[in-house]
Amino acid sequence: MSDDRAEDLAERASLLVDNGRYAEALPLAGKAVSAAPGAPMALRVLASALSGVGRHSEAVTAARSAVAADPDDPSCLLLLAYVLGAADRSAEALNAARAATARWPHLSGPWHAVAAAAPDGPERVEAARRAVRLAPMSSTVHNTLGLALLAREPDAARGSFETALSLDPTNAAARSNLALVSLRGKRAAEAAEGFLQAVRLDPRLDLARNNLDLAVTALLRKALLGLAILLFVCVLVLGDLSGTEATGQPSDALGGVRVLWFLGLASGAVLAVRSVVRFSAPLRGYLLRAVRSNWTTAFWALVVLAFVVVGSVSFYQSAEQGADNRIGLLRTLFFANVASWISRRRRAR
Repeated sequence: MSDDRAEDLAERASLLVDNGRYAEALPLAGKAVSAAPGAPMALRVLASALSGVGRHSEAVTAARSAVAADPDDPSCLLLLAYVLGAADRSAEALNAARAATARWPHLSGPWHAVAAAAPDGPERVEAARRAVRLAPMSSTVHNTLGLALLAREPDAARGSFETALSLDPTNAAARSNLALVSLRGKRAAEAAEGFLQAVRLDPRLDLARNNLDLAVTALLRKALLGLAILLFVCVLVLGDLSGTEATGQPSDALGGVRVLWFLGLASGAVLAVRSVVRFSAPLRGYLLRAVRSNWTTAFWALVVLAFVVVGSVSFYQSAEQGADNRIGLLRTLFFANVASWISRRRRAR
């Protein structure tokens, strides 16, 4: 009777784990193990739930117990590889995955585990390709192959992510990874649409949500770059960088430069409106919410607005003050971008 109860509890906990409800699954899995201490299924579910709530050391212990309870079940050893990976014990995870390929080379799961645990390089790519050959209809393994190819072969990675989505259009990870290829290719609008779709498919996908914010910020930074180029052209025409003393008198070219500046602003505004209109309704809504509630997005939106206002005012100031403000704007933008680049590099480590 206790075995039947343990199996029932483990199945209920497994359903919760599959839906990402690890905290709810954990007490059920614990009861299942208490009812049948040596049951491999109960131990596997307990390890998964513990890993899901971040209790990695206990998860590894439970996974090792599952392997000891049923060493002939490949799912136990594969789970051990995955929980070790989640615990940032990459070398141990890779060793467990390699051990699984040695015992079950005809299964795709062990090769997929190697591809998930191995660092970028030939072993990772080859393992992912073998997993695809053994399970060509699996969306998950095509997505893993894309990740293995992403650093060195982005076009091939895009193809793998697209194949994964053709097999399973609800694969949020593949949708997010395909958007990442677009973001790295400087297609911020396309990337933002993809990340938003991934978040809607799986709201728990924090990486997609973070990348969505990066894509939105990239759109604002692209607009700012256009403004900077326009202002730099105006500075060159007015001779603000000539190094000569300003006379306080307006330059003969000032009238024409004013027209150039405001025509540039009007053209940029038209392009921006046309781009936003082409966005999906959910992405337009997200943009508005991000500007109001995300401090990074709000910061860059304010920088764009300040650039427009200060730049416009500078063309109506005295020659000396206007030149100082225009050059100051360009310098500030340069240092802000350097600081932002340094911050992104540190976060990426």
